[in-house]
Amino acid sequence: MMELCADALTETSYMASICELGWTIESADIGFNLRVFGFDDKLIDFFGTIFKMLLSFCRSNKSGQLPSTIQTGRFDACLEILRRKYANSGMSSAKLSSNMRLLCILPTRYSSFQKTAAIENISIALFMNNVTEILSDVTVEAFFSW
Repeated sequence: MMELCADALTETSYMASICELGWTIESADIGFNLRVFGFDDKLIDFFGTIFKMLLSFCRSNKSGQLPSTIQTGRFDACLEILRRKYANSGMSSAKLSSNMRLLCILPTRYSSFQKTAAIENISIALFMNNVTEILSDVTVEAFFSW
């Protein structure tokens, strides 16, 4: 989902970066961390655009298809990007040892091999069912500084 959102928001992200605005999204053990940052009066509008994109995954599941904001064929492309990230995650010895340490102490953490196996034969319908289930319990904790 994060890859699809980043892919769909490429143009918006580029235009926002011209105005010194940026965003990151990452998965954590207890959910997702979305960070929107910059110094502009359009920061709230930028956040709204990103948040609408995330929530569009909830609303579009009635048909089992991706949201209309995701272009055709981008699901497979983003899935391939994700597979490559997982395959390359253990290339650095420092990264590998750090990941192994975290796997030992955090029971909810999954290895890159487990993640790759989980997405091996995933379909759009199965993906949308899982994303909808995950996003059904959305809560927001926010810090806004003016």
